[in-house]
Amino acid sequence: MSYHKKWRVIVFIPFVIISIALVFALFIRVSFSGKYEEGVQAYHDQDYEKTKSIMEKIVPYSDSQEYIRKSEYKIAEKLFNSGNYEEAIKIYEKLGNYEECEERKNEANKKIIEREQYKIYEKAKYQYYISNYFEAKKTFESLGEYGDASEWIEKCKYNIRVKLSKTIFTGSTVTYALDNLGKILTTADGGETEAPKIEDYESWKNLISISGRASYLIGLDAKGNVYLAKADIEDADVNTANWSDILQVASGDRFVAGLRSDQKVVASGRNAEGQLNVEKWSQIIQIDCGREDIVGLDKYGKIHIAGEHSELESIINSNAEWNNVCSIAVGSGYGEGNNKGGFHIVGLRKDGTVIAVGDNNYGQYTKALKWTNITKIVAGDWTTVGLNKDGRVLASGYYCEDGYDNAGKVSDWRNIIDISAGRGNTLGLASNGKCLATGFNESDKTKKATEWNNLLILKLIR
Repeated sequence: MSYHKKWRVIVFIPFVIISIALVFALFIRVSFSGKYEEGVQAYHDQDYEKTKSIMEKIVPYSDSQEYIRKSEYKIAEKLFNSGNYEEAIKIYEKLGNYEECEERKNEANKKIIEREQYKIYEKAKYQYYISNYFEAKKTFESLGEYGDASEWIEKCKYNIRVKLSKTIFTGSTVTYALDNLGKILTTADGGETEAPKIEDYESWKNLISISGRASYLIGLDAKGNVYLAKADIEDADVNTANWSDILQVASGDRFVAGLRSDQKVVASGRNAEGQLNVEKWSQIIQIDCGREDIVGLDKYGKIHIAGEHSELESIINSNAEWNNVCSIAVGSGYGEGNNKGGFHIVGLRKDGTVIAVGDNNYGQYTKALKWTNITKIVAGDWTTVGLNKDGRVLASGYYCEDGYDNAGKVSDWRNIIDISAGRGNTLGLASNGKCLATGFNESDKTKKATEWNNLLILKLIR
């Protein structure tokens, strides 16, 4: 090929390449322009997924990148508004400082927390409505200041106090009850030397629970405040001034105990047998006292004992028959030296049956082990008394049924909603507010109680 022909070829090749490029660019421009317009129209039609898909294929044509960001932001907003906050956050994080992404991401995180709190809130309400008040309280407490959680916490505590309350209580020589104003009725006449003076507690009001085994009377109001009256005798120093937010109170021989809202136990008074050594207990859901013992039941169904009979703790907790215990009662008489029964613990299982351990010389729980459909148990010095779901009362022990002077007959009682057992006598609170009583009548503690009407009947907050 001649030199001139070669030159013409060399000059022509770039021209052809440029021409092809220009034609291709024109084709692309025309093609992208159509796609671009399609993407813009999809954006206006609020089909942001389609817009994003189209614009990603024609980058960097025109402001396609901006449409991608705008579409992604709109997609994130849709996810946010539909409650899919986790996916919305991913897009906001990808977009960085675009528009209000940082603010919207923070809002989405708050919504996630609120949603989780709402789930916890609903869980707590469910626990409340199935009467699991301890767990409901704990769940509501985990919500902090969320909504009306604090109001629900107070409802839980009130209902726990009601379930653990004793509105009738028969002690060693004196019987007490609460009238419908929450004031104390007593069989005492003021002449008892080992009972608190009437003037020390006659002004108390709005109580929902009492306990007065011997020389002390302890009361509890609906807000968890504690009241204490003492007999005028030389005694151990008992002080409840610093107690607050208490759920239940109980009394022994010259000592008292309280179950706090945090499910720990406080105690004060005589400690000769180590009965006040309860500071390590936790997750307690109920307490009761014997003459020289404090007994606690925890949320796992385990028994805790501080005092003279603490060795029974391991025996009980290693016995499978004590599984599923939901309530306890403690009875303790004077022991063999005084020709009466000693210490015994009774457990009510979730299936309505009863288990017991300890002294049974007077049949304190012989009959009780055969009971069914029991909803509440109490224990006296030498007895066990149960309330069944039909409002009838069953009794086992020294004075019960065909025992001493037939004094313990309770089988003809009906419509009973609460019970108490003491030193040789039993009380029943009828649904009409009347007190029924039977058993030993020392210091007129039984007969006088049968004159009481319009006693306090507590109701749970539903």
